Amino acid sequence: MSRAVILVYGDSLSLPRSRADVHCLETYPELLRSMLESSQPGLRVGVLNRSLGGATIDALYGHFVKDSAYLGPEAKHILVIQCGIVDCAPRPISPRVKTGISRLPTPLRWAAARLLHYARPLLLKSGVSWRNTEGTEFGRVLERWIARAAKSAERVYVINIAPPTPAMDRHSPGVARSVEEYNATIAKVVAASHTASVRLIDAHGAISTRPDGLTQCINQADGHHITSAGHRLYADLIGALESAEPRR
Repeated sequence: MSRAVILVYGDSLSLPRSRADVHCLETYPELLRSMLESSQPGLRVGVLNRSLGGATIDALYGHFVKDSAYLGPEAKHILVIQCGIVDCAPRPISPRVKTGISRLPTPLRWAAARLLHYARPLLLKSGVSWRNTEGTEFGRVLERWIARAAKSAERVYVINIAPPTPAMDRHSPGVARSVEEYNATIAKVVAASHTASVRLIDAHGAISTRPDGLTQCINQADGHHITSAGHRLYADLIGALESAEPRR
């Protein structure tokens, strides 16, 4: 019996979301595991999903580096990198101000959160915005990550940022444009790796070009998380590339 390991480092899009009917076995890492085992009899696939809600690329890369010391060189090791929205989404307050608000007494903290929720569109339209990770730094971290991962992983799949809904872009003006900018950076870094084992998964393009993509694959309640159909699409996109690889 042969073995394979799927390592996933992502933000909340790579995690279950039970209140949106996306349960553990319906996430794309688990769907991909099932697809690989079904298509290759005798193959046993393990999934290590190290995703973290609200994580920036720098935080996820740090977890990857620490985990590498424990995992060692895994045979038939597949790495999936999925992140970006936490880094690129425009925010109406700086990280320092956010930290300050988090230390307020609970009633004041809730009041500040409600005020920011309603004022967010006006603040962002006025030009007041911050990003957790600037585009240049995002590209540098991804470049380092790919260079390191390509030395040990059989394949590296980098999933770009899913498109936000029009409603999300109205509530957070500029988020759709920011997603496109960071996706361009992701595509550039993957292409510049000049490594056949590193592949771009264009989830943004796949969702955007489907007639019902935004309504079926993106959670309408929050405007960006993927639905069970979105998880299936992600698994299919990676699975299609895996099926094109020679049997191991």
